[in-house]
Amino acid sequence: MKKSSIWLAVVMAAVLSLVMASSAMAAVVVNYPPGQTSFQYDVTYPGPPKVVQVADLATSTVGSPVKLAQNFNSTCTGVFGATSFSYTPSGVSELCVVLLTDNAGPPVQARVVFNNVLANTVPTAAFTANGGVLTADVNASTSTDPDIGDSLTYDWDFGDGTTGSGVTATHSYASADTYTVTLTVTDSQGATDTESHDVVVTAPQINHAPTAAFTVTGGVLVANVDGSTSSDPDAGDFIFSYNWDFGDGTAAGTGSSASHDYDYARPYTVTLTVTDSHGATSSVSHAVTVTAPALRVTVSDTSVYEPDTGSTFAYLDVTLSRKSTKDVSIVYSTVWLPQPLACIAFQTCSALANPGEDYKSKAGILVIPAGQKTGQIKIEILGDRKKEKDETATVAHVDFEGLNIVGAGTADILIKNED
Repeated sequence: MKKSSIWLAVVMAAVLSLVMASSAMAAVVVNYPPGQTSFQYDVTYPGPPKVVQVADLATSTVGSPVKLAQNFNSTCTGVFGATSFSYTPSGVSELCVVLLTDNAGPPVQARVVFNNVLANTVPTAAFTANGGVLTADVNASTSTDPDIGDSLTYDWDFGDGTTGSGVTATHSYASADTYTVTLTVTDSQGATDTESHDVVVTAPQINHAPTAAFTVTGGVLVANVDGSTSSDPDAGDFIFSYNWDFGDGTAAGTGSSASHDYDYARPYTVTLTVTDSHGATSSVSHAVTVTAPALRVTVSDTSVYEPDTGSTFAYLDVTLSRKSTKDVSIVYSTVWLPQPLACIAFQTCSALANPGEDYKSKAGILVIPAGQKTGQIKIEILGDRKKEKDETATVAHVDFEGLNIVGAGTADILIKNED
């Protein structure tokens, strides 16, 4: 064997013994000081160390000091000095190898564990609470934790002996009161913070029925009503609707005030029903008497052709100004009235019809039933073959019940002659 080979073997054996010896050393655990961006670690080594280097075991082979000495691009980065180095955290724990060397011999390794976990920061609890009718809504979404990647859990104490969880919650209470709601947030490292707020929970509103009230004024076949004095005792409540029953079987009216027309003059009972915004109702009734206008009777003139033989009938239309609540009796009769002097002088009027010759005299009573407005008076017209002028027969009418009559109390029948 050559001397050079023997010498190389001796050197390698010495290096290997040093590496194995240093590998048996216990690892040094260094806890990274909280709140700092770097720290300095002093390495103790027998003899004056010349170079301090750091290598990552994930990319280096323990026991190969030559290779380790050449691994200057370690992920365990730092600033190296003669007897110490400053370490920069990477966010995870690392096992690093520190290589120490002097000018005489190969590097000696020391394993150092950097427990690279920054100090945990306490989270901040924050929430909003809104009280309602026997309920409260809470929202803790504004709670925060400054640590990146940290997560929070949310625990609620609703102040009534019950608890809950979750970032938001809705809680039901048994009674109205002021409750102290407490939120506790816990981060993934176990740090906690609490926050409390008072929340006012109200009771369900007891709805009271409104009070219906109105005035009514009767007129000529009309009634005017005003229900604006109706009221509701509950704060914030109001009269939602007005419903009128005018007592005559017609469709109900609406609105706080109304005017209603009647067909007949008589007393009526008007009822108002009011409803509040929660559906509660109240009713009240008042009597009102509507009056009738003067009942007028009109009998219209008519005409008829005289037949050559036999007879025919003339019909005079009778019309009431309105319907009546009772039968209306019209007394009538045929009358012979002399012509006015002016009519005779200027020969502008027709001849007078003669009873018994041109028409049959008749007296009678026309009854127009209650609820109706029209009727007819029927007069028999007698025929002949005489050549004569047109003739006029007059029917006088009076009101059997003392009603106001228009048309001077008479109506004419013009009997036309074609002979």
